[in-house]
Order: sequence, then structure tokens, then C-alpha cells
Amino acid sequence: RTARGGVGSAANRVVYNTLINACVKGGNVKKGVELMAQMQRERLSPDVVTFTSLMSGGLAETLKFLDMMTRMGLTPNQATISSAISQISRATGDWQKSYQIYRNYLEQTNQMDTIVNNAMLDALIKAHQWTRALTLFQQIPEELLDPVSYSCALHASVCAKRYLDTLSIHEQCNQLDIPLNLPAKKAVMRALLGLGKFGQTVDWFENWFAAFQSGSYGCSVAETGDRIIENNNEKSVQNMQHIREEAEYDDDRVSPDQHAYEMYIYAVATEGLW
Repeated sequence: RTARGGVGSAANRVVYNTLINACVKGGNVKKGVELMAQMQRERLSPDVVTFTSLMSGGLAETLKFLDMMTRMGLTPNQATISSAISQISRATGDWQKSYQIYRNYLEQTNQMDTIVNNAMLDALIKAHQWTRALTLFQQIPEELLDPVSYSCALHASVCAKRYLDTLSIHEQCNQLDIPLNLPAKKAVMRALLGLGKFGQTVDWFENWFAAFQSGSYGCSVAETGDRIIENNNEKSVQNMQHIREEAEYDDDRVSPDQHAYEMYIYAVATEGLW
């Protein structure tokens, strides 16, 4: 049962990590901690996977095990850091603590990571730090941006009332074939309304609705001429690897919701298009 080295040791650690993860997901963090203690009694050192599983049990566990990892000389991976940032954001909204963890990770690894970046963007947005979120987005290299990143940037810019930035980011999305989720699409509508472009809001929504009905994706806000143009190119997102499961993206079937219809009706009435 006890292995002190070689392949058996690695195999036992995998078994323990699997059991710990199952316990935490089942809501029994205490049992997960007991299993880690048993690992150590069998001279199996916990690894990054062990701590990442335990940290998903809540804020107190996150901070405790993150500190324990540091003291053991273990470098957190992207899953560990993104989990820590998200836990702190959900539990306390302390974006400064999240940002400290984010900066420490960058200093330790000397590289940015898409999943970690997105977790930090999301934490800043939840804390209503929209300008900071937009600034961070602008600092991330383009190759590390994915649909979640762009959705965060669109949301942050429109909440900060930087409507021209919202439309500029949307144009980037169209140029790069980045799919937009529902909140991102509504952010574009809010930006158009914020700039008083009611006719363009109407056109944009109607193109969106037509695309939804037909299954073809995409209308874009054209910067040149300040008008709406339709893109009939099919959009493909098959190569996107970092779309989070909880974010509902669809390249051709994003349906407008009640809020989108309300903005559309408001734009129609204001523009006098009864």
C-alpha cells in the first residue's frame, strides 16, 4: 500500500489526488484535508494538483493552502492561480488581494497566461474596476486574448462609458473572427446608444436578429463612415482552445434577450421609426 519512490509513488499520488478532488467537489473539504495528511504519513509529498483541488473548497482554504504551497517551495500553476483569484473575487470582492496574487504569479513564472489573465479581468469587473480591467486588457499580447478576454473588455469599456473603445474592440473582434457572447453583443448596443447612434443601434440589432434566425454570424460596427455594414463571411471558432465552460459562446446562434429587445425598442422610438 505504501510506496516510497519510483513509479509506485507517482501512482499513489495520482490516486490520492483523485480522491481528494472527489471529496472537495462533493463538499467534504475536511475529508480531503485528512487524505492529504494521510499522504504525508505515507511519505508522499502533496503536489500542485493536490493543493489546487483543496483550494476549490472555499476562500479560507484558498488562502491557507496558497500560503502552504509557498512555504513548501511549490510554484502554483495556472489552474491554482485562476482558482485563487476567482475564489477571492466571489467571496470578498477584494480585487487588490487578487491582483497581488496575479502579480506574484507573473513574477514567479515571468509569463502571462490566458486563463489567469481572464480570471483577473473578471475579478476587476466584478469589483467595478472597469478602467483597470480595460488597462490590463490592453497590456495583454494579442496571441493570449480569447473570446472571454474580449467579452470582458467590451463589458468593462461600456461600463466605464468609454463607448468609442467599445466599438473599437468590437471591430477587432470582427477582424479576428472572435465570437461574441450575449453580454458582449449587448455591450455594443449600449455603446451605440451611449453615443446617440439610435439608427445604427436599430440596424445592428436587426442584423443580429436576422443572423440569429438564419444561423449566419455577424454584423459589425464600421469605424469608417460611422455606419453599419454587414459581414456575410462564415465565422469559425474551431481553433479557440480557452473558452470557459461557463461562458455561453456560440458563433452563429446567440439569441437576443429581453434587455436587448428593450434597447432596440428604445432606439426605434427615439429615432422615430414607428
